[in-house]
Amino acid sequence: MRSYIAALFTGLVAIAGITSCSKDDDRNNDYQPIEGKKGILLVTFGSSYGYYDGEESSPYSYQKPKDTYDNILKEFKKAYPDEDIRMAYTSSIILNKLRKDGKANLDFPNEALKSMAKEGFSEITVQSLHIIPGAEFNEMNALVNEFKAEFPKVKVKIGNPLLSNSTDIQNIANFLIAKYKAALEKNQAVVLMGHGNEKYPQYNAFYEKLQELIAKTKPEYNLYIGTVEGAPTLNDVLAKLKAKSIAENKIILAPLMSIAGDHANNDMASTNPESWKSVLEEAGFKVTPELIGLGAYNEVVKVWITHKSAAL
Repeated sequence: MRSYIAALFTGLVAIAGITSCSKDDDRNNDYQPIEGKKGILLVTFGSSYGYYDGEESSPYSYQKPKDTYDNILKEFKKAYPDEDIRMAYTSSIILNKLRKDGKANLDFPNEALKSMAKEGFSEITVQSLHIIPGAEFNEMNALVNEFKAEFPKVKVKIGNPLLSNSTDIQNIANFLIAKYKAALEKNQAVVLMGHGNEKYPQYNAFYEKLQELIAKTKPEYNLYIGTVEGAPTLNDVLAKLKAKSIAENKIILAPLMSIAGDHANNDMASTNPESWKSVLEEAGFKVTPELIGLGAYNEVVKVWITHKSAAL
């Protein structure tokens, strides 16, 4: 009897093992790439601004983040008309809010990638819409690596963030200098707010390199970069401003971010006493915010597009 029970148990274990393996195999093989079917997945943190009618108006120059994302999508579609282009948000808070309210048909990056694999895409370029290769970019890479392990038959490439090398930094420096030339030529000031990384301060080096290149190219221009998290801080920027003679004390304040989302609207331009606008005004400056993200400008989007072309 014992031998029979042992044999039965061994058989059941074997069957269970086969069943388990078959489920794993089904999970990993329930897709068939179609040769030549290529797609692009644009990955960004996301924003709920612009999805709700009548909300998020502004007395300043303003482009709602949704409209900025639409511009980025439009430019990518023009550059890659033969590829299916989609967008994914990494923020669970934002995406869950939009899903709950039925405001957006968007996925998390891992969800979007799996859907594309099931639809037969043989090659997918995951293009970052981040500004620097910081914490969020690293998290995106981790999700991509998990997908690649689960769907090995799909070729996946990753496109770098906006500021990834010296050429990128030079291109964006030239863009910023040209964009704000009129105010800068009058000896007025421009202050740009980057997100920054408090937990990973090494990533802020990209902002510092951009600042150094702007100063080297146009040392007479009062164009300064600060970050919400880490250094350089608003206080660092304020010290530079106070050391200069700013014409009429006028400052243009704008986000160095892909969109003008929560940070730009609240931390930068709001009437909150701790906002950058309020702090600068308290110091005696006349501040004009511009709530327009970098993704609104095709010169900037072109950099992301070139990164898609060079993706590995």
